[in-house]
Amino acid sequence: MAFNQAAIADLYGQLVSVAKTLADFETVIEHEPKAAPVSLPALAVWFAGFGPARGLSGLAATSARVEFRARAYLNFRSRPEDGIDPKLIFVTSQLIGAFSAGFTLGGEVMAVDLLGGWGEPLNATAGYVQHDEHQFRVTELVIPVVIDDVWSQLP
Repeated sequence: MAFNQAAIADLYGQLVSVAKTLADFETVIEHEPKAAPVSLPALAVWFAGFGPARGLSGLAATSARVEFRARAYLNFRSRPEDGIDPKLIFVTSQLIGAFSAGFTLGGEVMAVDLLGGWGEPLNATAGYVQHDEHQFRVTELVIPVVIDDVWSQLP
């Protein structure tokens, strides 16, 4: 596979497309935001890491594991308060379900590493984030993507 600018744009586009097709998010941001999201619920997706995929490469080419992060945002002060976490669980589950169902991202990648065969698995952790004096209830997602034969091992 030629992992060039076009391939990277396609990969990023597929990740964002999965989120946008859910209709659970008012806003999908294609970077880690420096300012508070305005329309909620919101989702931000960004690049987080890159390297060879352990145990997957062959003798002629090295496969890669590209890690993305995503953050689902809800208003920390929304009412009823008892509804915040169930809503957060729901939107996070929808996102994980979409990556599970479309784990090759439309054939663009070998797999979203759902179970952690090549590193940390697809997962989400809940927490809080403050942006611009606004407090948000969030889940931070790890979205590991495995791409076969990215780098040649031949001279």
